[in-house]
Amino acid sequence: MIGAIRSITREIDEAALVDGCSEVEAFFKVVLPQTGSGLATSAIIAYLFSWSEFMIPLLVTQTSRGMTLTVYAAYFAQEYGVLWGPMSAAGVIIALPVIVFAILVHKYLIKGLTLGYVR
Repeated sequence: MIGAIRSITREIDEAALVDGCSEVEAFFKVVLPQTGSGLATSAIIAYLFSWSEFMIPLLVTQTSRGMTLTVYAAYFAQEYGVLWGPMSAAGVIIALPVIVFAILVHKYLIKGLTLGYVR
């Protein structure tokens, strides 16, 4: 996000203020639309990290009702062995939405990740 916000020149922000926008209006009408790819990239990365979160849900969930998919899949590893069939099916179910989501948003992800890159 820092690269996206730094890419906006101060003159554009000042032009919005000269045209009668308040600071808040200038942010929402000028700055925020120009940082769309950076904002989308931040949202995508936050979603992907939260999807694969394991330790915190494991510690705070007591019943199967509040478990995330990754915690639920860990219960296939039992004391006397691993139930490989159900664990493999759970792995596919867990990974499939992330793969589909990544395919749909890869254009925005690449654009946002390379936004602040200067050579």
